[in-house]
Amino acid sequence: MKLRKLSALLCTAALLLSALPAALAADADTYTDAADIQHWEAVAALSKLEVIGGKDDGAFDPEGTLTRAEAAKLITLIMLGGTELVNEDQSPAAEADAPIFTDVQDHWAEDYIQFCFGMGILSGRGNGAFDPDAQVTGLEVCKMALAALGYDPAAYALTGPRWAEKTDELARYTGLYQGLDAVVITGPISRDNAAQILCNTLQATPKMVAPTPDPDGNVSWQYKDATRKDGTPSTLLWERFQLEEVGELPAQPAKK
Repeated sequence: MKLRKLSALLCTAALLLSALPAALAADADTYTDAADIQHWEAVAALSKLEVIGGKDDGAFDPEGTLTRAEAAKLITLIMLGGTELVNEDQSPAAEADAPIFTDVQDHWAEDYIQFCFGMGILSGRGNGAFDPDAQVTGLEVCKMALAALGYDPAAYALTGPRWAEKTDELARYTGLYQGLDAVVITGPISRDNAAQILCNTLQATPKMVAPTPDPDGNVSWQYKDATRKDGTPSTLLWERFQLEEVGELPAQPAKK
């Protein structure tokens, strides 16, 4: 599949990592409702990677639904390897000429939303608004996850009238539905199920754009699976966190 243009935003994000402070670590077994979490390994892994955390009351709230703003924050933290944005000026969105959505100014997630827009990971509702506090569906989370993996929404038809069909196809192909057989992916997604999607995303192989010369010396840009220096398939976990695996996770507390 050929590229229409090559973005340098991913490289910009990587250069920002050293300038960003580390977030506070969270151990999943300290959540007051840890025993109620269904996808324990996913939640525990994302907590260890400092991507996801609990609520102000110390609970994880596994059945609570995720909002579009919260999804933007989670994707941002994945793209920045578990580190936090300091301010919008340090985001690739500042270089991407990102628009100001009519309903995100002064919103707590404004910088995350602008960051993801600048990376080409999300877009608005089509009327100039983002609708940050609306519930996000599982399919919408998958679309964001695929974009984070390098599947350009325009090139892979993840926009327009067939976006849902194409997103569903790619989500199945990349394994984003693993462990979610009973979940209605087109409905609002819970924090628990969203964690499983994102954990699956970290294990998937990202797409990279590479020059492909033809016999006449002409060069086109094509999407290819990302590989490491030794030629083996890479993962988003490796690309963003430089980790082969998350490592040992805490045991899930038993129900009382």
